[in-house]
Amino acid sequence: MKIPILVSISKIYGGEEKEIKISFSDDNSSIEFASARMSLVKFAECITGLSHCEGIGEVRGLDKVGKKMEHDEIIFEMPDHTYENKKMIAKEAGNKALKEQRTRDSGWVISDSFNSQGSFFRKDNKEYARASIRRWVENSNTEEE
Repeated sequence: MKIPILVSISKIYGGEEKEIKISFSDDNSSIEFASARMSLVKFAECITGLSHCEGIGEVRGLDKVGKKMEHDEIIFEMPDHTYENKKMIAKEAGNKALKEQRTRDSGWVISDSFNSQGSFFRKDNKEYARASIRRWVENSNTEEE
């Protein structure tokens, strides 16, 4: 499969030895699906022609690579809560509302951050929450090999 990707190279400051991080993101799914970290010395060797330089790699989200991310939002009434447990209650109520409102559409996941100013609001003397939801669907723009 051929897909458009974004490549980033950044310097990581931390620990005793500075490192370079190379990351690969799928532009359509907005997933960083692979990254590699290596010392500055190994990176210099790599870009000057030495092959098979050592580093540490990580892959994730491979089930979403090549798919397109869809966004939407969900609004739901908040059950009784305290200030301390507001976000936890919102996450539980949001997941319940998502199952009730999106039974036909599978694969939707809810963002559980509830950190923006618009996450909670009042209407008709009731409190509501708003959350982003997303899912990944097959993308017709990918090229099979």
